[in-house]
Amino acid sequence: AEAAEERARAPVNFPKNYAFSKNGTHLYAHTVAGWHGTKPENATISGDKENFYNTIAQALTADNKPDPNGCGRVKLLDWIRKRRPDLLPVARLIM
Repeated sequence: AEAAEERARAPVNFPKNYAFSKNGTHLYAHTVAGWHGTKPENATISGDKENFYNTIAQALTADNKPDPNGCGRVKLLDWIRKRRPDLLPVARLIM
């Protein structure tokens, strides 16, 4: 019974994605603050805070080399539209 109670009280580990949530940045900041309040010895590594999806997606040429003309969500969606239009709905869902 004690082991079952201990398992029930254990924190649940599940991913959080506030990318499309109203006040997502605010919610994310409170989530990270909560993590540090619970376990201050844990570290958090900061990622892109300025332009999340538009700066991380490097478009590729037809030869799978980085596109010298730039990067971003629009270019990546254009690339998918030309080469794999069947994947466009999935790409829009996650970008």
